[in-house]
Amino acid sequence: MKAIKDLDLFGSERFLKPTKSKTNERFELLEYFCSKINPARVREGYKEFTPKGLGVAIGKVNNRDLYFIKSDCDKAEIRGVPYWKSFFHLVNEYNGKKTLSRQG
Repeated sequence: MKAIKDLDLFGSERFLKPTKSKTNERFELLEYFCSKINPARVREGYKEFTPKGLGVAIGKVNNRDLYFIKSDCDKAEIRGVPYWKSFFHLVNEYNGKKTLSRQG
């Protein structure tokens, strides 16, 4: 244990505001989708999506369906379909049906 004279009681680190991390499940999915969608869109000559714009696009989609979209888009990418095309196809399909997952 440190002696009281060795403790830095009035150091600048003590007065810094704590940083709040915005990491949650949905935010991590949003970052994943941005990292997969944007390179292909830029390569094909389209503008890249910002996380805010993508968040608006998937605003009403619940997390369970986002995981379904993620797995379906990964499979479509293996088959040769661009990731962003299959992603937006599934999101538009969700907006019509309100559920995508096979269980619900």
